[in-house]
Amino acid sequence: MSSTFNDMQAERDYIRKFVLPRLEHELARTNIILQITDLRWGVDTRSVEENQREATVLHVCLNAIRNTRPFFIRLI
Repeated sequence: MSSTFNDMQAERDYIRKFVLPRLEHELARTNIILQITDLRWGVDTRSVEENQREATVLHVCLNAIRNTRPFFIRLI
């Protein structure tokens, strides 16, 4: 069973407010750029037929993961 986008909201907020700024600061000192990809952002299915929505979301998410190469860190 998959979680909803609302699951772990407190943890996501903590990471966004505290962990990521610190990590970005530390990485910037070594000229490494951190790019954040949250798979909940930007998946618009309003114009997609209902029976194709899940496939569309999966396609968008898998493309986002591919674009993060060579590194992808996920929150489980």
